[in-house]
Amino acid sequence: MRPTTAQLEALIAVAEAGSISAAAQRLSLAQPTVSATLARLEAAAGTALLERAPGGTRLTPSGREVLSRARPALDALDEVGRVLDALRGAPSPVRVAASYTIAEQLLPVWLGGCPVTTQVEVCNSERVQARVLAGEAEIGFIEGASVADSLEEQVVAHDELVLVVAPEHPWARRSGAVTHTELISPTRVGSLVLREEGSGAREVLARALTERATALPGDARVLGSNAAVLTAVRHSGSHAVLARAAAQSSLDAGEVVQVPVALQPAAAVAAFESPRPAYA
Repeated sequence: MRPTTAQLEALIAVAEAGSISAAAQRLSLAQPTVSATLARLEAAAGTALLERAPGGTRLTPSGREVLSRARPALDALDEVGRVLDALRGAPSPVRVAASYTIAEQLLPVWLGGCPVTTQVEVCNSERVQARVLAGEAEIGFIEGASVADSLEEQVVAHDELVLVVAPEHPWARRSGAVTHTELISPTRVGSLVLREEGSGAREVLARALTERATALPGDARVLGSNAAVLTAVRHSGSHAVLARAAAQSSLDAGEVVQVPVALQPAAAVAAFESPRPAYA
């Protein structure tokens, strides 16, 4: 049988108070109610749990055995209750999706004083929009990508794309700007390395090249993060076009060098979206 919490509480109260009447007062119950509760517990146990005497009531050896387990059982139930109270009172985190550059360089600062709990997923700009459209994120931050018509958008920051190479790269010492034709052509030490399709920075670069009747090379090496692209630039002779925010720490450390380029891609724009009409 499974005892009720009332039965266990009555047994504990008698053990601590020393009598059924004192236990009833502690529990704010009538004495006959406590007596009946304990009688049902003894009936279920098939043995006496209490010894009644003129001076009070005490537990039998069987009663003490039940008592040793009753206290931890009620403590465990109290803990479950506290957990349920916390779950009921805790607000659900705001689900945020952010593109790589924003998530790595900007979002930690922006969320530093945020008064609500957030849950952040990092993915490329295309995937950010898909997450918001699917209701899997309440807000998204992207850079430089086209925004779906069904999403509201607001510009919250601006960035620029920069061409970077390793300090040993031949372009690091040239005085003239790299042309858009040179940009997409292999050099004697390496070639252009790109982020994956869906990246906002890649989309901005592709758009700028299209305006000059040029396209991204189809055989360019593709890497899935800014960190991987910068590693390729530092160690394999590659060159890359990245958002300044993504490259700034490597530029400051002298790990890569910015090279002027005769291509003025549109500024990468950080934006947030939410499905209509839930925009706030």
